[in-house]
Amino acid sequence: TNSNGCSKTLEKPSLIDIMPALQASFTAITPAVCNLSDAVRLSNTSSGPGTLTYSWDMGDGNTISDKDPSYVYSKKGNYQVKLTTKNADGCVSTSQPTTISVANFTTDFTLPATICNNNTIRITNKSSPEPQYSNWMADDGSSTYSYGGSDANFTFYQTGARKLTLTANYGTCTQTVTKDVVVKKS
Repeated sequence: TNSNGCSKTLEKPSLIDIMPALQASFTAITPAVCNLSDAVRLSNTSSGPGTLTYSWDMGDGNTISDKDPSYVYSKKGNYQVKLTTKNADGCVSTSQPTTISVANFTTDFTLPATICNNNTIRITNKSSPEPQYSNWMADDGSSTYSYGGSDANFTFYQTGARKLTLTANYGTCTQTVTKDVVVKKS
């Protein structure tokens, strides 16, 4: 419309193309690995129009552009992984972060250096995070279980230099530590 009141309308069909939404998403095939040498495997489930490219933020300062990466971390810990998906039209979508646990546990216990045989002692489980269950086994074949990070009561019957092994279960991962103790005749 101009100042004289004259007006004209122009219509251009199909000038703007509204595409389906771009959605960055993935599944952690291995959300936890037991050893630093184990690879974390991720499955890309992103969707959207056009040719897609990918940028994975692995949470440790590194990025990867593979569609479905397999990645080995250099340090144990928990990492927040995110995926950013782009298409050729300039659309961008970033996924919610997913926590990946990499050998992020420590198995340990306290044991006196010397004890007397046939006496029950309390062993302090210092494992972190708390294991689902723990198996305590002496080299003489005696054993006991405890649930979670519970301490254990244990009795050594044989004298001499003995070994006590704690195997802690963290879901799909287990870790074992062995300590020495001298058992004297009571």
